[in-house]
Amino acid sequence: MTSSTVLSRVPRLAEDLPLELLPGLEATPSQREAWRAFRVFLAGPEDAMVLTGAAGTGKSTLVSALVQEAIQGQWRVVVTAPTGRAAHLLRQRLGRLDVEVGTLHRFLYRASSLEEVEDPEYGDLPLFRFALREAQEPSRTLLVIDEASMVGELESHDGHLHFGSGRLLQDVVAWHRGGRSGAKLLFVGDPCQLPPVTEGHSPALEASHLQREYALSIRSAHLREVLRQSEASPILAQATAFRRALEEGVSLSGELPCGGELQRLPRFETCRLYRELVRRHGEEDVVLLARTNRQVNAWNRTLRPALNPTWQAIAPGDMLAVSENHRRSGLVNGERVRVVETGPLHTLPGPGEEVLVREVRVEAWGPGGREVHTLTLMQSHLWKPERELPAGVRHRLWLHALKTYPIVRTALKSRDAAIQKAAMELLDQDPFFGSLRAKPGYALTVHRAQGGEWPQVLVDFKGVRPSEPGDLRWSYTSLTRAREQAWLIDPPLWSGHPRPSAPCPPVYPCRVPLPCQLQPALA
Repeated sequence: MTSSTVLSRVPRLAEDLPLELLPGLEATPSQREAWRAFRVFLAGPEDAMVLTGAAGTGKSTLVSALVQEAIQGQWRVVVTAPTGRAAHLLRQRLGRLDVEVGTLHRFLYRASSLEEVEDPEYGDLPLFRFALREAQEPSRTLLVIDEASMVGELESHDGHLHFGSGRLLQDVVAWHRGGRSGAKLLFVGDPCQLPPVTEGHSPALEASHLQREYALSIRSAHLREVLRQSEASPILAQATAFRRALEEGVSLSGELPCGGELQRLPRFETCRLYRELVRRHGEEDVVLLARTNRQVNAWNRTLRPALNPTWQAIAPGDMLAVSENHRRSGLVNGERVRVVETGPLHTLPGPGEEVLVREVRVEAWGPGGREVHTLTLMQSHLWKPERELPAGVRHRLWLHALKTYPIVRTALKSRDAAIQKAAMELLDQDPFFGSLRAKPGYALTVHRAQGGEWPQVLVDFKGVRPSEPGDLRWSYTSLTRAREQAWLIDPPLWSGHPRPSAPCPPVYPCRVPLPCQLQPALA
């Protein structure tokens, strides 16, 4: 089918773009071009479309219109995002549309098998494998992947959970080709945001890369103009300045212009302001972002006693960030939850390092809205600096599970799907092996916050080098996490030299029962 044949089937955009989705506004030229490209894409032979746009260009609003158009064209539409927080935001934006919304992993994969792998130091460790789901969707299925800058192609695994090939983009393409004639992919994202961890670019947003490496036929569109109402936002105005400096390879100079919804914050005032913002808006609407895991650990130890003073390691009201995907609840790595209630503490029997789990009820904000989960939390790992559970602890959990559930040993030797499924369900329900792994969640790295938005965002600029393109990208991504207000903690002078900052005095005493003399790390 030729391009001219397809174009002849597409009505004029001026009449067809549903401007009621932009009340009181006029669609930009690039929005109209993208709308036209999408309709050509749906009617044509292309495998995928890449839609890119920076913050403030109306990308989210346009996606709603595109999804509505596909539904009216009798397409089954599935809208996904790499993280639970991003999927929750999608559900809010698409609330009136009858579409499936969820995380990309939950859509792509199903539990496949339980295996043992050998660790050179600790011996056998468990491995859960998840395979691509079989072709069950109608042929006219449109899979929308929002926040696609986070979809990487290098092999990566989450602890004892192995999803598909470990290469997410490769698995998305494999899903598309797995007997689904007529299925299409729509990648949506901002190419100026941070790429996946350990990758230098965002492969899912590069049309030429998708064509060259995956032999996909691609149609692409880019939103260029910043909407008029976005130009009035100090946050988006500064984010746009960062983006243009990044794209054009120029340097910024002087102080960041602050005022209105973009405010400068002295470091020593951070705890006081965070506590006041939580009092006004609630824990789930406030977050602090920093560059490194070390900074995030230090901030969490500083903020927690200011917000929830207690000698307990975990207490109602605490904010946590999930550090490993949790099969039973569906909570995913990076998702924030709030502790609602705490219950009894349990100790893993046997010699070695003490392993404690506590019964808790937590609330999360998923695609369907507020969700409450009753589960056990790995408390003994909560305040340790390492993000992942040590292999020695995993080995002890595994030995305990093998001793408690004989069917698990049977499943390791069996290829019977029913036996394997029963064994995995028992492991999920075990209070020790199936416990939630999480870290304090008052502060996050920008990589873990990517895909999310919060009304109130505090950004720690410690260590940001104004002359580095990577730090410009970091600054752009961090600012665009703020929906209403951004507070900049000691931002640098954008002339190539960081602003000197005084050490932060211990404004609030630390009452967490752990070594907490970490204020110098925040200086």
